[in-house]
Amino acid sequence: MAVALTTSKRKFNKLLDSLTSSSQTSLATLQDVPSTSTPQAKRPRTSTESSNSIRSASTSITTRPTAKLKATVADTPPRPAPNYAPWNQAAFLARLRTFSDVKTWSPKPDSVNEVVWAKRGWICEALNRVACKGGCEARLVVQLRPKRKNADGEDIDGSEDYSIEVEEELVQRYERLVVEGHAEDCLWRKAGGCKEDIMRLSLVRESVWKDDLRERCRSLQDVQEDLRDTKTKPGVTDLVPLLQTLDESSSCEMGTSTATVDITEASGSSQPKILTPALFGWRGAVEASNPILACATCFQRVGLWLYHRPRNQSLDSAEHDDDLFVLDLVHKHREHCPWRNSETQCGVGKSEGLAGWEILVGNVRLSIRPSSTNNNTAGSAVPVTDSAASDPVENAIPHTDTGTDDGAFVETPHKSRQEIEGEDKARDSRLRKLRRALSLKTTMAKLKKKG
Repeated sequence: MAVALTTSKRKFNKLLDSLTSSSQTSLATLQDVPSTSTPQAKRPRTSTESSNSIRSASTSITTRPTAKLKATVADTPPRPAPNYAPWNQAAFLARLRTFSDVKTWSPKPDSVNEVVWAKRGWICEALNRVACKGGCEARLVVQLRPKRKNADGEDIDGSEDYSIEVEEELVQRYERLVVEGHAEDCLWRKAGGCKEDIMRLSLVRESVWKDDLRERCRSLQDVQEDLRDTKTKPGVTDLVPLLQTLDESSSCEMGTSTATVDITEASGSSQPKILTPALFGWRGAVEASNPILACATCFQRVGLWLYHRPRNQSLDSAEHDDDLFVLDLVHKHREHCPWRNSETQCGVGKSEGLAGWEILVGNVRLSIRPSSTNNNTAGSAVPVTDSAASDPVENAIPHTDTGTDDGAFVETPHKSRQEIEGEDKARDSRLRKLRRALSLKTTMAKLKKKG
């Protein structure tokens, strides 16, 4: 019994030893697995990468709304100008300019000419075809004459037979289509078009017309060598020597001699060539190496090379063809141009019935100080004499001057171009707010009626 018990104890102890050693071996194996699979040197890098990834993820999450906001602001296109703006002269001139190409628009009677179509929101997009771009998108073909035929009797594309008179009934039909050609819900049909004075030149404020005159003179310096014989109106040529006084006095009044352009900086012999066309609204330009005169209002362009006399011309033919090489600065404007036409200028007050060039010449005369009054106050103006009153050009008086009993005129303070543009923007803003309020009021009234 004792031997059996001793043997049993020994077996039991071996069994316990075997169990204890196997558990320790398994635990040691489990603890050594990470150390053998991943070296100690790589552990910090793994933790750093994970922390960096977490940090970058949080950063991207934080900055994502800002980046999205910036992308939204950058990708937002500017709001286009409203299609229906009958008070906007710049928009009207942009439409009128599309009719200036003789290749796409042929002359029409006055009742259906380009001014009439542009006042009702139409532009010229193809050969004698008008469109309401940005509005109702309607399109019309304005064909008043049949096409010319070639020797084979076939129609010539892009031509008109001017030997055939225009039928009055056809003209009346297009007069109606100027309005009725728009869709029924188009504002150019429902609310009306531009007013008659939409082409009026800004010749009232002295600060405006002086800057425009200097700008035209600057552009004409590029083509002064090609300006030859020009035809003007009486009483204009004598203004050229006195325009230096106008420039000096205006520089003193404005107090910014560096901001103004000296209109007399050219040589004395070339001053009449530059100043005379500028008084009649012309600008100089060079297109494809060809010098031209251009009008920014009627968009007429005149090639100056057409008025160069040929060198081998005989004396007899030169006397006969003298007028062919003289540039008429007034009649080269289009018939509807306010520089030439007093009806489209729509002058009021003492400027009524005067074309743009007449008003500008009158303003220049009033702005020029005689040598005897150069040292007087800058606000004084030239008194109107009897000889000046007899001349309709000299009698053109700007609206900013007020008359006195002795015939003298005292200038009121003039606003700068920036102030004028600021006032225009403020007025447009008030008009938009008023229209928004009226539309909201109309909508509320309709909702109440339905309720």
